[in-house]
Amino acid sequence: MWLLNMINEIVTYWIVVCNVVYMFL
Repeated sequence: MWLLNMINEIVTYWIVVCNVVYMFL
Protein backbone atom coordinates (compact mmCIF):
# COMPACT_ATOMS: atom_id res chain seq x y z
CA MET A 1 0.00 0.00 0.00
CA TRP A 2 1.65 3.21 -1.16
CA LEU A 3 -0.61 5.32 1.10
CA LEU A 4 0.54 3.55 4.25
CA ASN A 5 4.15 3.87 3.11
CA MET A 6 3.69 7.59 2.51
CA ILE A 7 2.11 8.09 5.94
CA ASN A 8 4.99 6.18 7.53
CA GLU A 9 7.55 8.41 5.80
CA ILE A 10 5.68 11.56 6.88
CA VAL A 11 5.52 10.36 10.49
CA THR A 12 9.22 9.50 10.45
CA TYR A 13 9.99 12.93 8.99
CA TRP A 14 8.02 14.71 11.71
CA ILE A 15 9.69 12.66 14.44
CA VAL A 16 13.10 13.72 13.12
CA VAL A 17 12.00 17.36 12.85
CA CYS A 18 10.64 17.33 16.41
CA ASN A 19 13.87 15.80 17.70
CA VAL A 20 15.99 18.44 15.97
CA VAL A 21 13.78 21.27 17.26
CA TYR A 22 13.92 19.79 20.77
CA MET A 23 17.72 19.67 20.63
CA PHE A 24 17.92 23.36 19.77
CA LEU A 25 15.52 24.46 22.50
